[in-house]
Amino acid sequence: LEAGVPRDAYIPNPGLNNGLDKLTHLGMLGIDNTLSGISSYFNITFSNYVLVNFNTYSTIIDALDGIEVDNPYEFTTVGGNGGSWNIAKYRLQERDGTEETASAPGEELYVG
Repeated sequence: LEAGVPRDAYIPNPGLNNGLDKLTHLGMLGIDNTLSGISSYFNITFSNYVLVNFNTYSTIIDALDGIEVDNPYEFTTVGGNGGSWNIAKYRLQERDGTEETASAPGEELYVG
């Protein structure tokens, strides 16, 4: 299961006495701080986790022969290699690792 939380979402930061902070900032105090903040906010427990970079993420998607994404919005992403893809509106689509990485959280996303 892959679940996404927008990196700019404000959640309590355990390293700052649970003051609200952007999710992306929780990682500046380490993975344990990030997991603690997410666990507390969503009332879930992590028994395992995997850290991957965008290259590894793309490789995993390709090893699965792509993934299906049911996307309700039309948007264009800009890939790390300067390429871009128009993602069709309101339809189920197959994505390879490169396409999925370009639309992954943290990449440029233009909703139109």
